[in-house]
Amino acid sequence: MPYLASLRQARVCVALEQTQEHDTLSANLRRYMGADPRVDVTWVNLPPATDPGWLGRLSGRGSSRELGPIQQGLDHELWDALVVYATSWTAWSPAWFQRVPVVLLVDMTPIQRDELTTWGGRLGGPLPIVRALSQRRTQEAFHAAEWVLPWSSWARDSLERDYAVPVTQLRVLPPGIDLAWWRPAPNKAHNGRARILFVGRDWRRQGGDWLLDTYRQRWQDRAELHLVTSTGAALSGDGVHVHRDLMPNEARLASLYRRCDLFVLPARAGGFSFASLEAMATGLPVVLTDVGSAADLVTPDVTGVLVPPGDEDGLVQAIDRLLDDLPTRLKMGVAARRVVEERFSAAANTRQLVDRVLKAIEARSPVIWAAPDHVHSPNPAMTWAGGQ
Repeated sequence: MPYLASLRQARVCVALEQTQEHDTLSANLRRYMGADPRVDVTWVNLPPATDPGWLGRLSGRGSSRELGPIQQGLDHELWDALVVYATSWTAWSPAWFQRVPVVLLVDMTPIQRDELTTWGGRLGGPLPIVRALSQRRTQEAFHAAEWVLPWSSWARDSLERDYAVPVTQLRVLPPGIDLAWWRPAPNKAHNGRARILFVGRDWRRQGGDWLLDTYRQRWQDRAELHLVTSTGAALSGDGVHVHRDLMPNEARLASLYRRCDLFVLPARAGGFSFASLEAMATGLPVVLTDVGSAADLVTPDVTGVLVPPGDEDGLVQAIDRLLDDLPTRLKMGVAARRVVEERFSAAANTRQLVDRVLKAIEARSPVIWAAPDHVHSPNPAMTWAGGQ
């Protein structure tokens, strides 16, 4: 029996690790999933994962206390399904996955995250034995899930290759963005110097240092450079505008996107770039290096330019070309907006997520409906630590 014909909403717990990088995910899920009449959602905020050390990685104790709300909810049979975004899975018990269907949202796998964390010789990668045992625990969680929904083909490939997740469990489903909020500027003027936009917290890994240096050498006389970053370095100068106080999804940030003409993210390593999607949604062509999920976002020579990582000459040529060619910039910007509308709408993709959740519930428990005189009412506010 489909949920549209059921006597009550499906009770779904959505547990989201609270990472600053993915404030957009949390905001969009709360807006669109929370408004879906088919589901009654309980939101559980998981604190950002911290490295528990080698003993915690082996035992899974490092984050088990933070999962108390999940355990309690399952014990009290409050939910029909779990939807989870997390960056570590070592403390998640496969037994939980047997009680209700679980849908996992994966921006990148732990192996990819470790590689990103240790980029450029940074310390902090796990010892081989710790990594192997952590990978085994993570693989158990992935295999026990009803669905694993990677955000990109890059993440999907790691799930297949590194964790042997069956193809039948995988569907690429990016989270998308709010198309009403991120929209092109009406009647935008294109006189004066072009404006190049960079948005990235990790200044060196995302290539901000290279872009600033190259801008000063090549483009200072014909473009402005706008940098949205948290770096404390002194960056301002002729033509350079630094924006350190802009928060995700705020009106000033959206306005800045609409005032700019070209988005550049010359990352040396990366994951899933919401900033690139925001740029495309506001009608900007994008110049990206082919790292992380970039190949899923940009269609080369249609919505922007995709350059191999480390190819500085290729980056320079791409930026030169788009600074000099206004018609091509405008054409790519229109195509970029169209691609986001077709593939990266938060409203449409969240509905697909709910569809998956409902199908998983029906496959596991086809007869769970209340009698007509026992129609389900929403859960009261959560009182657990971490619940909301």
